[in-house]
Amino acid sequence: MTVTAEQREQILADFHRKWPLSALQDLTLEQYICLGDKSTLAYWLEFGEGRFLGSIKGGDASKFGIYERKNQAKGERGFISSDERYSWKNKYGHTAAEAFATIKADILTLVRAVQAGDTDTIEALDFEVALKWKLAFLYQDHDQPCVLPIYKLQALQTLLPDNRNLTHADAYRILLTQRGNKPLIQYGLDLWKESEAEKDDSPSRSLDDITDDESETCVEQPVVALNQILYGPPGTGKTWNTVNHALAILDPAFLDAHRDERHLLKARFDELTKDHIDFVTFHQSFSYEDFVEGIRADIDEDATEEDSQLKYRIEDGIFKKACIQARRDRSAEITLGIDEAPRVWKLSIEEVNSSGLTRDYCFRHNEARIGWGYVGDLRTTNVNAEELKLGPNDRHSLTYFSQTAKEGDIILCLASQTDICAMGVVTGAYFYQDTVPQGVREDYQHVLPVNWLLKGIRYDIRKQNGDCMLRPQTMYPLRRIVPSDLLTALREAGFTLPETQKPVLTPHVLIIDEINRGNISRIFGELITLIEPSKRQGQSEALDAILPYSKKRFSVPGNLYIIGTMNTADRSLSGLDIALRRRFTFIEMLPQPELLDDVVIRHEEGDIQVGNLLRVINQRIEVLLDRDHCLGHAWFMPLHTTPTLPMLASIFKNQVIPLLQEYFFEDWQRINWVLNGHHPDRITPRFISPPAGGPSLEKLFGKEVAAELSDRRWQCNEAAFLCLESYRLILREAE
Repeated sequence: MTVTAEQREQILADFHRKWPLSALQDLTLEQYICLGDKSTLAYWLEFGEGRFLGSIKGGDASKFGIYERKNQAKGERGFISSDERYSWKNKYGHTAAEAFATIKADILTLVRAVQAGDTDTIEALDFEVALKWKLAFLYQDHDQPCVLPIYKLQALQTLLPDNRNLTHADAYRILLTQRGNKPLIQYGLDLWKESEAEKDDSPSRSLDDITDDESETCVEQPVVALNQILYGPPGTGKTWNTVNHALAILDPAFLDAHRDERHLLKARFDELTKDHIDFVTFHQSFSYEDFVEGIRADIDEDATEEDSQLKYRIEDGIFKKACIQARRDRSAEITLGIDEAPRVWKLSIEEVNSSGLTRDYCFRHNEARIGWGYVGDLRTTNVNAEELKLGPNDRHSLTYFSQTAKEGDIILCLASQTDICAMGVVTGAYFYQDTVPQGVREDYQHVLPVNWLLKGIRYDIRKQNGDCMLRPQTMYPLRRIVPSDLLTALREAGFTLPETQKPVLTPHVLIIDEINRGNISRIFGELITLIEPSKRQGQSEALDAILPYSKKRFSVPGNLYIIGTMNTADRSLSGLDIALRRRFTFIEMLPQPELLDDVVIRHEEGDIQVGNLLRVINQRIEVLLDRDHCLGHAWFMPLHTTPTLPMLASIFKNQVIPLLQEYFFEDWQRINWVLNGHHPDRITPRFISPPAGGPSLEKLFGKEVAAELSDRRWQCNEAAFLCLESYRLILREAE
């Protein structure tokens, strides 16, 4: 998310209201940092609105000097001490209370120093580097600033290449002398973009996305593959883990800080699904038309019953939509006032061969106008009334102009059948004007507020419009035009939009669940080649393809990540489409019985350790089938909260036995082997047993035939599910 400099100014003002100096003086440890509490100072600085005033993301929570843990302390780290609740850096004290007292004193010292303009004292202070400079920026006298919202020394040194040995304090002094009258936050944003532009070998990032690489506890984030598949047996948490894998791409700092807090990770994932994550499940009937693009039958929703007719339109599939979304620079679109889901409209203001006075007036006064003034205010007029004698196109144009076009939509003004002369964004609601201004045609009384971003231009729109010319209808939607592609094309044509920043593209994730259940060749088609990292847009070996329905050139952006999940019980890796296998990184997700080692079912008959139960069952399945058909730990995870025999019975009855039936094609003898039902102990009830009371084979077939048959009749024994000894029998060695 990117916000304007003005919005950041408001965030700073809100911070001072919530965290004045008096609040720092009374600050408690729980107010400073507290696990899962979003109201703390630490959370605000790193993950809350404070991230828009310069980022300190990266590393781990020890960047704050002290932090609360959910689990036991990590392995031995010489510079960290811990108690039952907190961990802290040794240099701050012997106990959590001592450490926080030192940290609080250091914070108050740096605040007093920055308010006096003394950055040298802050430089010399042995305190967390990024944290101290961010606090200094926040609490300085903003009428006489001495700190910029850039806390990464390398970025500051990039801006001053002839002074590589400068400290933070030195760099701030030099750069602030060059600020002029520019607002401090805007100046900081401009400097960051300038420092990023110096790095030709890395993609541009926003100031909100930088990480604190200077912290002594900073950990390097692993490189994430563009295409990856999580594969394994059922119940191993493949879909569950897509949340973590998506966050590793989109917000790795948040994942690192809250790795053991599933509810926070899921909440962050859900938040990102709005703009950055798409999800789809493959199945046998899923097709290229569903995934990329296809032709759909449709009826014009704006037509009257007598005018309605069947039409065919090209509809984008989930993959194409994800690629379009990945290419969008939402920060630039927000600056331009473009809606999150805008429509693009063609509009004629006067005839092409007219004087153009009304059109020029509209461009000067940021509005759009159309005729038919005699019909009156369209908010109350029924355009279908017979006395108005309006044709279908006229009715549609009036409805589009007054009701359908919304704030944030894009308007393209007609110059000819091939060219546009202006591009603007709707900024308000339609209104009717009884008396038109001087110089405007008297019947042009219908008005729509529009911010004309480009005017007086000539641009051939056919390429963006699927090689189609513009129709004479006054107003209609241009459904073939992708807004983000339009903005890119206008920039490439040399037109300067009000925002002149280099586009900043953020990662986008497409999750494909059950990827192996679909026909890969049929679904991906020619695009299976384009998803290769080296063939992505912007790479040296980049390729594009002409899509079969829209006839548009298409490429896959380099910031689109694909995460697939694959159930190996359905199809093993060896049976997977080779073209897919070559283009994906595979991450195996195996059963983790160790996650259940602390789960014990206690009963008067004795106890049973669930981790061992799963371990032994899977060992037998591996021998009889293979590792692709093992049982996942996920089926048994509810036992963590409800470690009872009835819960275990429910899992076996509703999950384990049906899955074994599927694996072994109802070969009850082999299922019995998995459950150790062939053990010579004949007292303990078996889960699988021969039916009681049925006719014998001799009665059914006769003695001679019965001698050659093996009785394959089996049934589930309900009594065994609630008998602890039946589960203990599974763990006993065969004799």
